[in-house]
Amino acid sequence: MNTEFTFTSVTQENISQYKKLRKIYVKYKILTLRNHGEAPGGKKMFYNLFNGIISRASVSDSDYFIVMLSGKELLGFASISTVAADIIDIPYSYGTVNDFYISPKHRLKGYGRILNNYIEQIFTDNGTQTVLLFPDPVFGIPFW
Repeated sequence: MNTEFTFTSVTQENISQYKKLRKIYVKYKILTLRNHGEAPGGKKMFYNLFNGIISRASVSDSDYFIVMLSGKELLGFASISTVAADIIDIPYSYGTVNDFYISPKHRLKGYGRILNNYIEQIFTDNGTQTVLLFPDPVFGIPFW
């Protein structure tokens, strides 16, 4: 694999550069919920969820929406939080990987590992020592 990658934090200021990202995210969330055995709501709900994630990433020091690119091609993305304390009751803060996606045509080529290494560095740089995952049961569990 001799591909060069760029990683970018998506915010309100640069979201216009990623025109297809919102649609990809919505399809990913709907499929993930179906894989969890849940009936997803309408697309509008996920567009609103995406907008909220990007809004938080724009103003937060601990929330990130990272895209992985090769040139202009979107290979994957991850939504992470380096500090969380409200999901489960444990006496210390922890980080979360909320979403982790590699484009289907780029799976099983090592790109997921590269994206994971990148977000692990963000956790390390922020002093996050414990990370919770919320993997998709069909695609995520085998990866993690």
